[in-house]
Amino acid sequence: VEIIWDFEADDGGFTVDGTGGWEWGAPTHGPCAGTADGNVWATDLSADYQVGACWLLDATGVYFEGKGGFLCIDHCYDIENNFDGAKVWFTTDDFNYYSWEPLGGTNGISDGSFGGSCSWVYDGLPVFTGDSGGWVTDCWDLTDPMWGDELVKMRFAFGSDSSITSPGWM
Repeated sequence: VEIIWDFEADDGGFTVDGTGGWEWGAPTHGPCAGTADGNVWATDLSADYQVGACWLLDATGVYFEGKGGFLCIDHCYDIENNFDGAKVWFTTDDFNYYSWEPLGGTNGISDGSFGGSCSWVYDGLPVFTGDSGGWVTDCWDLTDPMWGDELVKMRFAFGSDSSITSPGWM
């Protein structure tokens, strides 16, 4: 099963959950804004992300028809290294969320400074942080039988601490 979300014509049916922050459109600021091929989902299209962010973006589901599979994303980020972070979670029931490192890993561990309502998302966990150095592709192996005959949804989670900001994640 190959699913390609192309955000050029529309937002792909993704939904912003919670306090907002996520924006869909053509980026004018941020990591890789000049190389983005049209519209993207980003933590901010025209400025650095805010302090104290706990932003969630829910993707439409993918049904693997009993086989499981791999889910891959192309993304770009410039995030305050080891203090702010981005993570991808998976769910089959919109209640229990699971996360593990993508094939090839992540590039940091959050330092535990998020606190509050966002601590469950990041504290002490592997996250995307720092500068990706351009567009990168990351994939998650969902061939485990747990994901077999289920509609699997991805949740993109972004959090920042109370001080320094950076351009963000797209």
